[in-house]
Amino acid sequence: MFDVLIIFLIFYLLQLMLPMLLSIKSVPFSDFAGARDKSIDLSLYSQRADRSVRNFRESLPVVLMLIALSIALDIDNSQTVMYFIYTRIVYTLVYILAIPHLRTLIWFLSLWFIAQMVINLI
Repeated sequence: MFDVLIIFLIFYLLQLMLPMLLSIKSVPFSDFAGARDKSIDLSLYSQRADRSVRNFRESLPVVLMLIALSIALDIDNSQTVMYFIYTRIVYTLVYILAIPHLRTLIWFLSLWFIAQMVINLI
């Protein structure tokens, strides 16, 4: 389970960088590295990636807690966590490409995997 925790955290860090990476051609790196006293004009794809990251942050503490409980209780939720990560990867891509109904379906699927983690802990 510890390796899944590391994968989960790496995925989160990559997702945090995605809005910047999608705008790197149109926005100078110094704008991202500075104090951000002025707002940055992100590309449309970067704006969508940023909203996807914000959505992910809502489930982040819950999933981290479930992973920690799984480790503490020695319950293998690794496959379920990986399915959750896969759905979040697809969710991010679908969000960036603006496919609305599929995005919602994938979001519900990611919630299902959170519920599965809880059920596995009971």
